[in-house]
Amino acid sequence: MVISDMAAGRFRPKLREMFHSSGKTVYQVAKDGGLYYISSNRYLREENRDRAATDALCGILRGLGYTWDEIRTMPLGEVYEIAPEDEALVQ
Repeated sequence: MVISDMAAGRFRPKLREMFHSSGKTVYQVAKDGGLYYISSNRYLREENRDRAATDALCGILRGLGYTWDEIRTMPLGEVYEIAPEDEALVQ
């Protein structure tokens, strides 16, 4: 397979959407997820966050109330907005 023939796409974490629908505060998510408040605030409140470190992602999901089993079996589309590289992601 030639690299130029490989499919390319973009994954944007849906953390802000998940946070807003949770009804929790940033402080609660940070505390329950074992994260610093400032890190949680950055991922949950800043516009156009298109990346998340895996440890922060996991901590935020735990802070939002997901169990380890739920995180392990969670479909990618539930956590990420996924689009081919040539399509713009809906913000």
